[in-house]
Amino acid sequence: MAGCGGDDDDGGSEKDSGSAAEKPSTTAKTAGHGAVLACLKREGVEAEDQSTSTGKKIGIDYGAGRAVISFEKTPEDAATYVSVAKTNGETAVAKGAVAITLPVDPEAEAAKPTVEGCVESP
Repeated sequence: MAGCGGDDDDGGSEKDSGSAAEKPSTTAKTAGHGAVLACLKREGVEAEDQSTSTGKKIGIDYGAGRAVISFEKTPEDAATYVSVAKTNGETAVAKGAVAITLPVDPEAEAAKPTVEGCVESP
């Protein structure tokens, strides 16, 4: 028997009787570009929208370089972005489809928990 309903995970109330158990989501929840930018500004971080035709980005300038929060299409793309950044000696972390790179700078390291907190905010 085939199950009924869409595959868009809209959270509707329809249930399939006799269908297989629902699989847990493997997608990490991260806030969108606008919400992250607003969160950083509320926290006093001087973040700027630096989006281009290649994607949404937020930049934060420090004395020793620029932190970049890059909104990638997939978690795999974010992991690749982080891998390249680490190869170049930057501190980098992926949060779902968002990649965060930080320059080697004491102020950037101090701001890292705020940045990660804003990225994880719903």
